[in-house]
Amino acid sequence: VKIGGTCFVVFRSNADTAEYIGTLPEVNAIEAQLITKAFGLSLPWGLDRIDQESLPLNGVFTRSASFSGRGVNVYSLDTGIFKEHQQFSNRAEYGGNFITNDNDSDTDHDDWDWNGHGTHGAAIIAGETVGIAQNAHIWSVKILSGSGRGSTASMIRGIQWAVDHADGKKGVMVIA
Repeated sequence: VKIGGTCFVVFRSNADTAEYIGTLPEVNAIEAQLITKAFGLSLPWGLDRIDQESLPLNGVFTRSASFSGRGVNVYSLDTGIFKEHQQFSNRAEYGGNFITNDNDSDTDHDDWDWNGHGTHGAAIIAGETVGIAQNAHIWSVKILSGSGRGSTASMIRGIQWAVDHADGKKGVMVIA
């Protein structure tokens, strides 16, 4: 996968092979694949903080009249999105699903959000009543499983899909 001027290669090998590949002049670095995990589903205090610069927070989120998100694509790299949720009003679509066989559930190979984290995050971004940019278009890019686990390989492939799909259009990428 190439992002900008950097090429990322994901492969399985033993330590000796990885060490050898690291000696090649074309290779800048070798990193072990990491496993990530999403957690927490409560509405963050950050919504209140967005509309208010000074403390103490007043416990209220007031949307900006000057920004609704219209014409903006949001790429949500997370556990997926329940696109039929009433908060999205047909503004959410399934983009890519990059869960690999390394993850922990057969259900992760469909586009459904079996965890809730991705749907929750997307609603904060673009939910009709609770979102910051209630008119933005949401693209679900599934990189985390139903248990919230994912690999760097899934993340890199999801980032590449979002970059390719955006193709110079106005957009924002959010990685859980």
